[in-house]
Amino acid sequence: MSDVTVDLKDDAVLDEIMIMDLTVPYAILWHSGSKNATRIDMHLKMDEAKALYNALKEQLENQVVSPSVDR
Repeated sequence: MSDVTVDLKDDAVLDEIMIMDLTVPYAILWHSGSKNATRIDMHLKMDEAKALYNALKEQLENQVVSPSVDR
């Protein structure tokens, strides 16, 4: 299992994260013009999915949420 890294993209951009060091055996990338976004279909091994889950969980649990924001 790889050591997947999840980090904030930028301190000024709090609603985006970067996922690094993830091994993806197979993926399809395409651009969705209607959503103006690059889309991806990924096939992950179970251990890679668990590493991604754990990295995301750790990053999201460490975020400070303003009391005025609905959870």
